Amino acid sequence: MPYEDGESRKRPADDSEEDSHHVKKEYANSVRNREHFTVAVSNLPINITERQLKQFFHGYGDVREINLTVVGETQEASVEFSSEQDVEKALVKDYKRIRGNEVRVQKVQNNTLFVTNFPPSYTPENIKDIFCSVGPVASVRFPSLKFNADRRFCYVEYTNSSNAQSAVALFNGKVLDEFTLSVQISNPSLKHQRSGAREEGREVYISSLNFQTVTAHKLKVLFEKYGSVENVNLPLSDEGAKQGRKNDGYGFVIFKTAAEATRSLELDLVAFEGRAIHVSIAKKRVLLNKMKATRALKDLSLSDSAIAVLNLPDTVNSSQLRDFFGSIDDVEDVILEPRHGGAIVVFASPQSSGKIGLLMNGKTIGNYTVEIGTVSDLKKSSSLIANQPTTTIIPSSVRRKKMGTFVKALHTHDNDTQSELTVQNTAKGRTNEDFRNMFLKK
Repeated sequence: MPYEDGESRKRPADDSEEDSHHVKKEYANSVRNREHFTVAVSNLPINITERQLKQFFHGYGDVREINLTVVGETQEASVEFSSEQDVEKALVKDYKRIRGNEVRVQKVQNNTLFVTNFPPSYTPENIKDIFCSVGPVASVRFPSLKFNADRRFCYVEYTNSSNAQSAVALFNGKVLDEFTLSVQISNPSLKHQRSGAREEGREVYISSLNFQTVTAHKLKVLFEKYGSVENVNLPLSDEGAKQGRKNDGYGFVIFKTAAEATRSLELDLVAFEGRAIHVSIAKKRVLLNKMKATRALKDLSLSDSAIAVLNLPDTVNSSQLRDFFGSIDDVEDVILEPRHGGAIVVFASPQSSGKIGLLMNGKTIGNYTVEIGTVSDLKKSSSLIANQPTTTIIPSSVRRKKMGTFVKALHTHDNDTQSELTVQNTAKGRTNEDFRNMFLKK
C-alpha cells in the first residue's frame, strides 16, 4: 500500500518563507543574513578567480561566500560578508583597481527572490534557466529537506535589485506545468500563519486507488454522500500519464467542514473500482513524513519490490527520484530517509528492483552519482550531518561559461546556505555485478 504523500498540482503554494528559517532557533549562533551583508562588485576582469577577489577584500571584512557571474567581456560578483561592519569596510574598495580594471563595489539589497510552488521535479538548473532570461543569476539555492521533506522553495540571487524586481513582475503568477509560481523579494523576517483544509481537519487522504479507472469525478461522486466536496485532487505524474494511468494511486478530497470529512471515514476499506481503498484524515506533512520514514525502514527491509538510494544529498526530493526511476519502470512510492542519508524507492513489480539497480546504479541526477543498495544497507547507514541542514548551489562544474552563468561559489557551512551535502555512509553501495547477480536470482 502506498504511503500517504503527494503534492496537489492545483493547490495554493504550501511553503512560506517562515519554513526556510524554522530551524534557526536551534542554530542561532550560525544564522546568516545575505540580504543585508552582501555587496555587488562589477567590471571585474573576465579571468578573475575567487581567490583573487577574496584577496582583493583581505583586511576589509570577513568574506563568507563569493558568486561570480560572466557578463559580456567582464564578470560581476556578489560577495557576502559576516556583518554590517564588514560591508561598510568593503565599500572602501569602490573605484579601486584589480588587475587593471576599475571596479564598482556597491551595497546590495532586494536582489534575492523567494520562489515557491514550482513543479516538484524542478532542479536548480531548471530554475536558473528560467530566471536567466531576465539577467545574470549569481546563484540558485535549494533548502535542506532533512527536517521537512515537503519543503519546496528556493532563493534566486541576482547581482542587482532591478533585475530582481523585473523577475517578480515577469514570473510571479506564471503557470509552469499546472503550478502557479510565487515569486517575491526575499524577506526572511516575514512570518505567515499557515492555515488551510489540512490544518482544519477538512481534508481526507485516499490510497490504494485503481490506477486505470478512478477519475476525479468518480471520486467526488463517491464522497459527496458525506458532505459538500470543495475540491478533489488526484495527482498524476508525467510517467503515469505516459503509461495511460488515470492517477498515481492516491488522492485528496477537501470537504466544507471537518465533521463531513470525519463522516467520510466510513469509506475506509470499502471496495471501489475493484480495490479496497484506505481513507484517513490527511496529516500535517512534517509529522506524516517522519512516521512514513520510520515505518518504511521496518516494513520494507525484506521487500523484493524496494531498493535504497544511498549517500543521497538532502536537497533531492521525492518527485525528482520518482521521475528518474519512473523512466525505467512503474514507481509505486518514494520515501525520503534524510536521517539515514538516502531514500527508499518502491516499484509496482517485485522483479523491478534488480533490473533497476543494474540499469541505474552509477547514473547521475544533477551532480549526484546514484548509488543503489538494499533497504537493509540504508537502515545500517547514518547521515553524518554536523548540526546544520544544507542548501544546494548549482555547481560550476556542470555549467558552461556564458552570459549570466554561475561560475563558482565559495562554499561555506551554516544553517542556511552550505555547499551540497556530502553524506558519509557506513554501508557501501552495490556494484553492477552485485545487481546482475540479484537480478539473475529473481
